[in-house]
Amino acid sequence: TKEDFSENGKKYDVIFDTVGKSSTRKALRSMNKGGYLLLASAGIGTMIGGSIASIFMSKKIIIPGRIGYCGSKEVFMGFAKSSTLYKISFADILDENTGNGYQRRFNDRHSLDFKKYIQQQGSTTIPLTFNLRPRLDNAWTLKKNKNGTASLLIDTDKKGVLSQVDCQHRLGYIGDVDVSLAFMTYIGLKSDEEMQVFSTINGKAKGLSSSLLDYHEAQLASNLS
Repeated sequence: TKEDFSENGKKYDVIFDTVGKSSTRKALRSMNKGGYLLLASAGIGTMIGGSIASIFMSKKIIIPGRIGYCGSKEVFMGFAKSSTLYKISFADILDENTGNGYQRRFNDRHSLDFKKYIQQQGSTTIPLTFNLRPRLDNAWTLKKNKNGTASLLIDTDKKGVLSQVDCQHRLGYIGDVDVSLAFMTYIGLKSDEEMQVFSTINGKAKGLSSSLLDYHEAQLASNLS
């Protein structure tokens, strides 16, 4: 149908966006309490046999994908809208006073440039990289299948479930944008292991402060001693 269901004032138990064109925010406003919003991302069907890209059920998100290995590290790969990834992730920014965190703050100009670019026809980007840190509050659960597919369940009541390893500049200003993005997340890396991955990814990146990398290495050496 060509009717914009979000504008007719009706409430629905199930909304299935088969082409990824509907606004997540509008769709959620049109749902009955406890309803389902199914979001299908372009191309996901060839990857997981037609499974949906993400399901919003109450305050639970289920993202189907695949389990595999990136080098020697186990990872989960999937697709989700940018606004969803923004909502369920965080950047562990370095606080020089306390020594907590390890990342530089995102660059406003770079983030705004990416927001403008990713909404253009023909735009694309490499998969975003996250980590699912070990937690005791059941903020995330990974259900693995024998055929290599898997489902990542995230409790949106819990803050900062996905740690942004290599994507904070791209996610910085797209919390209000519904663009389908591919992502990869490491599974269960501790913060020091995550920091090692970050330093490896960015060690030769143009513009990354060498003093920040030195600080990371010093922290790792201190933690391992």
